[in-house]
Amino acid sequence: MGARARSLTWTVALAGLAWTGAARAELRVSAAAVFGPTTPLQSNWAECAVRIDNEDAKPLKGTVELTSSSPYPVESKLTTRAPFAVGPGSVVTVRLPTRGFAGGGGPLDLRVVGDGGQELASSTVTVAGALSPMLVDLSDPPRLAGALRDVPVAVSYDPTGGALPRSHSSGKVAISTGSARTDPATGDPVLPDRAAGYASTTVVVMRTDQLARLKGMELDALSGFVLTGGTLALVVARPEDLRNATLDALVGGEVSSAPAPKQLATIAGIAPEEPGTTDGDPAPRRRFARPSTVLPSDDIAKSLAGFSGGNLRQTMFGASASYGMGEVHLLAFDPTQPPGVDDPWVRSRMVDLVQHAWDRRAYTVNEHAALMAPSNELRSVHKALDPNEGGRWAIVVAAVLLIAYSVVAGPVNFARAAKRGRPLRALWQLPIYSALVFLSVVVMGIAAKGWRGQARHLTFVEALPGMSRAGALRFRGFFTSDSRTLTVRATDLGSVLDEASEGRGQTGRSLLVDRDGVTLQGLATMPWETVVVREDGFANLGAGVSVVPQPGGDLTITNRSAHDLRAVLVVMPSSTPSKRVVHFFPRIKDGQSTKASEGKVVAFTPWATSSKGLTDYDVAPIKRDLEGESRGLASAWLAIGEATSAYADWWPDDVPVVLAQMDGGEGMTRDGGLRMDQDRVLIRLVGYGGVP
Repeated sequence: MGARARSLTWTVALAGLAWTGAARAELRVSAAAVFGPTTPLQSNWAECAVRIDNEDAKPLKGTVELTSSSPYPVESKLTTRAPFAVGPGSVVTVRLPTRGFAGGGGPLDLRVVGDGGQELASSTVTVAGALSPMLVDLSDPPRLAGALRDVPVAVSYDPTGGALPRSHSSGKVAISTGSARTDPATGDPVLPDRAAGYASTTVVVMRTDQLARLKGMELDALSGFVLTGGTLALVVARPEDLRNATLDALVGGEVSSAPAPKQLATIAGIAPEEPGTTDGDPAPRRRFARPSTVLPSDDIAKSLAGFSGGNLRQTMFGASASYGMGEVHLLAFDPTQPPGVDDPWVRSRMVDLVQHAWDRRAYTVNEHAALMAPSNELRSVHKALDPNEGGRWAIVVAAVLLIAYSVVAGPVNFARAAKRGRPLRALWQLPIYSALVFLSVVVMGIAAKGWRGQARHLTFVEALPGMSRAGALRFRGFFTSDSRTLTVRATDLGSVLDEASEGRGQTGRSLLVDRDGVTLQGLATMPWETVVVREDGFANLGAGVSVVPQPGGDLTITNRSAHDLRAVLVVMPSSTPSKRVVHFFPRIKDGQSTKASEGKVVAFTPWATSSKGLTDYDVAPIKRDLEGESRGLASAWLAIGEATSAYADWWPDDVPVVLAQMDGGEGMTRDGGLRMDQDRVLIRLVGYGGVP
C-alpha cells in the first residue's frame, strides 16, 4: 500500500471517529428510577424513566435496554427492551419496568442502541433504597418529601418477617421519600405507566389539578396502585377539581365541600423528630429533638376543609373512601407548601397517614408486584401446574409390569422351555419379552406426559366486594415434550411478568415493552419439564360480587361476576375467634343472591392457629368439601397460600372474608402457542361492599 493510500485510509478512519463523537455529543441520555434513587428494588418491580434528548438535525430510532442481574443464589438476569423514536431537536421519555432479585444485585445497566445495532450511549442506574414505608410527593417542589425524609415511624406490620430495618434505640422504621421528575413539555410529573411501578410505594401525595390532567396508562397505573392496596392522599387545589370524573370514580360519587369536622382541630399529634447536624462533623449525623404533643396552629385550624359525597367518611386526615383494597384521602390541610409543610401538627398527621397506610396492607394477601416469593417457596404452585403430577399412575403400572416381566422372562420362560425339552428356546424369546416391555413402558410414559405441550393457569384475584376490577396474580405453567423457546405475552396492558423459577439460572430471557403491553421472550424449556411464569396484573369481575350486612349479623352475597362461584366459603366476622362461623355453598350461580346463614356450617378455623395464613393443617377439615366440587381445588388454595405473603392476615376479625372458585376460568384456549389444559381462578373478597 502506498503512502498516499495509507494517508487516505487514516483520513477516513479519523473522520469516522469524529462523526461517532459528534453523534454521541448530539444525543444526551439520562435515566433514573421514576421516584428517585432511593426506590427499593429487592425482589419487587420498579419503573425507570429514560430521557433521550436528540440535538441532531435528523430523527433517530433505536432501542433502550435496561438489565437487572443478580449472582446469588445463581446467576440470573432480566433485560427490558423498548423501542424509541425521537425527532430532530426533540425529547422523548421511555419508561421501562424492571425487577430485583431475592439475592440482591448492583446498579442497573443501561444501553441505548441505534436502529443499525450500534451502541449510542451506556450508563448505570442506581436503585438502592432500603425496604421501608415510602411516601412519594408529586408536588413541585417536593417540600413534604424533604420534611419527612428519614423521620421515624412506629409500624406493626413487617412483610419481611423480622428483616425490616429498625432503629435499635426506638424500634421504629425511618420513612423513605421519593419524588418525580417534571416533564418540561407539559409541566406534569413523569409517573409510571404500570401499577407495578408503585410496588415499593406506601403513600402517594398529589394535588387534584395534577389528578385532573392524568389520562391513559398513567391514570390506569395510579388507580391500579390504589385498587391493589395503595394509599392516595389528595390536596384539593381548586374548587372545580371536585367535579372531576376521575375523583368521582375513586371515591364512589360526586364530591362537594363541607364544613371541616370541629373535632379535627382538637386531635393532638406528636411532632415528628427533626433532622439536625453536628457543626464541624464531616459526616453529619441526625440529631433528634424530643417529641412533643402539638395542636394545629391558628392559621392551620382556620383553614381546615371538609368534604362529603360518595363513599367518603370523616377521619383524622380529612375525608376518606375505600377504593378496592386501598384508600383515597381528601386531606383537610395542605402539607405540600407553607404554612402546612412547616407546621408540626400537619407533619404529624402525615406521619400517622404513612403508618396507617403501611399497617393496613397487612390485610392484603397479594401485594401487587412486591416481595415476590423465591422459587423454593413455589413448590406447591409447580405441583399444581405440572401435568407430570397427574401421571403418577404410569410409575405404578410400569413397576408392576417390570415385576411381571422379571417373573415371566426368567423362571416361567426357562421352565416352559425346559419342560418342552428345548431349553435354549428361552434365550431367543427373552429379547422379544424385553422389547415388548420396553415399548409398553415408553408408550405409557408418553401417554402419561402427553404427546404435545400444554399450558395451565392458576390465578388468584383479591378484591373488595362490589368492585368490577381487581388485582390478579397469575401463575402460568408451560409444559413441552421437547426443547423450545417460548414467547409469552402479558394478559392485559398493565401487567408485568417474568419467570418464577429463578433457581434455573436462565439469563437469556428478556422483556419487550411496546404499545400492546409486555412480552416475555427467550423463555427456554426442556423436554417433559414445566416452566412457570408469574404475572402481576388485573382481572375483570363483571359487575362484582356484593357482600352486604343484614340485621341480626347475617350477610347477603349476590353474584354478578358473570361466572358461577364454586365451593364458596363465607367466613363471618367476630372479635371472638371461638365464635367465628364459616358457611359453605357448593355453588352460587351468576345472578343469584343468598344469605350466608343458608349455607352449611363447616369446621374451618385457621384463625384459631398461630399462623395467619392458609396451611395444609387449616384446609384439612374441609378438603373433602372442596375436592367434591372441583378436583385439585384444595391443593390450588394451598399453593396460593404458599406463594403469597407469609405475614399478611388472611382472616381479619372485623370484616367477612369470602373464598371461591370462579367457574370457566378466564376463557383462554391457548397460551404461548400451547393448548390450554387447565384454567383455574380463585377469588378472595374482604370486607363489605356492593349492592344487594
